[in-house]
Amino acid sequence: MPQFGAPRIRVLGSAARGEERADSDIDFLMDFTPGYDLFTQRLPLAERLAEITGGVSPSSPSTKSTTICARPC
Repeated sequence: MPQFGAPRIRVLGSAARGEERADSDIDFLMDFTPGYDLFTQRLPLAERLAEITGGVSPSSPSTKSTTICARPC
C-alpha cells in the first residue's frame, strides 16, 4: 500500500499458515519508506487493513486485532 508509505506488506503467524481461528489476530510485517509518518500514514494504514481483514480500527473495541510490525526500507 504505497499511499500509506508501506510498499511491501507480509502476513505472519497463524493467518499465514492457514491455522487461524475466529479469535485469532492477524500479524503483518511491513517495510516503510524513508520519511514515514506515524500519524499521517500508520494510523490510516491500520484502519484500512482492519477494513480489509474484518478486524477493527485502532479506535474501535473488538476481540479481533491487527498487529503491525514495522521496519524501515
